[in-house]
Amino acid sequence: MLEPDEDLTALVRAELPLPRRSGIKVRPVDGRRGVAAMPDDHADVVVVDAFVGARVPGDLVTTSFLAELQRVMRPTGVLVMNVADGAPFRWSSRVVAGLRRTIGDVVVGIDPATLKGRRRGNVLLVADGPDLSWRDWERRAARLTFPYRVLGPDDVASRFGASAPFTDEDTQWSPPPPGGATHFG
Repeated sequence: MLEPDEDLTALVRAELPLPRRSGIKVRPVDGRRGVAAMPDDHADVVVVDAFVGARVPGDLVTTSFLAELQRVMRPTGVLVMNVADGAPFRWSSRVVAGLRRTIGDVVVGIDPATLKGRRRGNVLLVADGPDLSWRDWERRAARLTFPYRVLGPDDVASRFGASAPFTDEDTQWSPPPPGGATHFG
């Protein structure tokens, strides 16, 4: 796990201590440098849930960084990325474009109110190669007490797929939340 905020890591360790031999190690380094140091074919699952306050840093959504994530994933690996956005999803559409270019098919998990543009919220992006299995996730989400939508690759391509991906030369942080909130969630 990569977490540059050492004070946050210390707080979490104090409040939610891990079992002694959990195997979870927290490295005090930012995502870009930490991923660059990882070996090829290192992970079955990569989770990117990186926020500074309420925003996702722009350097963690470029095609260069996404290619680094793909490099550390095993051939059967899956990338799960949590971002925050709101309709019309211009920013997350660019992230989806980068994922489709570097990794493969993308599935989106999203709260219906966020999808309909009623509010800003989390957009869960899941990417891997052409064998992305998402139908079971869709069925389970439909049965939840609090509804949740899962959009398959075709829906994602039509709703989120008409943008150019972010590059290191052309990037931006996720949009700030309305009302000046400093944290999201």
